[in-house]
Amino acid sequence: MNNTEKFNYWLDNNIIFQSAYNNLVGKTSNRECNDVHHNERKISVIISTHNRSQLLLRLLDSILHQNYTNYEIIIVDDKSSDDTKEVVHNYIDDHSDTDITYYCNEKNRGVSYSKKKGYLLCSGDVIIFSDDDDYYIDDYYFAKVNDVYANHPDCTMTIAGTLFHYDSDDSYHFEKLNYPGPVENKDFINGFCSEYNKPGSMFTLTIDAKKSRNIHYEELQCFNDMSLYLYGALAKGKIYPITEAVGVYSVQTSSMSSSVSADFIINNLNAKAEIGKKAMAKGYIEKKDYSNWLYKQSLPTLMLFYNCDINSFREYIQVNNWVFKNLKFPFRHRIILRGIKARIIK
Repeated sequence: MNNTEKFNYWLDNNIIFQSAYNNLVGKTSNRECNDVHHNERKISVIISTHNRSQLLLRLLDSILHQNYTNYEIIIVDDKSSDDTKEVVHNYIDDHSDTDITYYCNEKNRGVSYSKKKGYLLCSGDVIIFSDDDDYYIDDYYFAKVNDVYANHPDCTMTIAGTLFHYDSDDSYHFEKLNYPGPVENKDFINGFCSEYNKPGSMFTLTIDAKKSRNIHYEELQCFNDMSLYLYGALAKGKIYPITEAVGVYSVQTSSMSSSVSADFIINNLNAKAEIGKKAMAKGYIEKKDYSNWLYKQSLPTLMLFYNCDINSFREYIQVNNWVFKNLKFPFRHRIILRGIKARIIK
């Protein structure tokens, strides 16, 4: 199917709703907020950006198109060298009635640092993390999120469906959430990336701010997507899915990194290990199951490293040392063998 056929099929099968369809096919619509949403929770949208000023504008426009009024936008610029600062300041001037705050790191600190900085600065009741190249297509997404939290006091996070757009061939694909309904956080931690698939991207995840602070979210070592999902599930409650696609995750050939550093990988792995220990202390993970759990959660991160262009043999040894130190037999040997196989095939 071509893209137009996909959009029509998804609309007919409630994978996307009308406003999302209109945005995808470029239909003009009234963007003003006409519906009244009572008791709107304040939503904080934290955007980490670096050298993508025009893509950032697309995301900002998609947020302002939301049929919702009570939100703030916090932009953390990781010391861009393009025109991001000027573009954002002009955008803020043109939308003075919108709560947009811009911060620029004093030097390049990485996306995890920027996300955490935004988290510490935000003041909303609900938190969203977004990268600059993602954007929303469902103009009612924020309203839907608000309704979920209003109707379900036990909600700690919501997760929504995502469309993937590949710029290499201008194709769209839908990644379905395999969540039958609300999922207990304990079950989510145990079944993440196995029974429950990983959400398409961070920007379709929302987090209850109060509950995140109750579990000391700020202590998370690495604010990347998988760790943010898992740490959020340490709270007591449930994750509620919004099954339709509400936004587009851009897969850009030009932005794909051919390598990742050992430090980045190890920080991610340490974060997962720490989450696992906290989950074990809460009784979410049985002590006897921790080793197997850490292996399953570490595998995607480790294979990302082994399949990329490794910067040096020293970094290869660093990562392997983490494997031997933190994973038990036979898991560490499985990982090492898979790593060797990946390098041979590559």
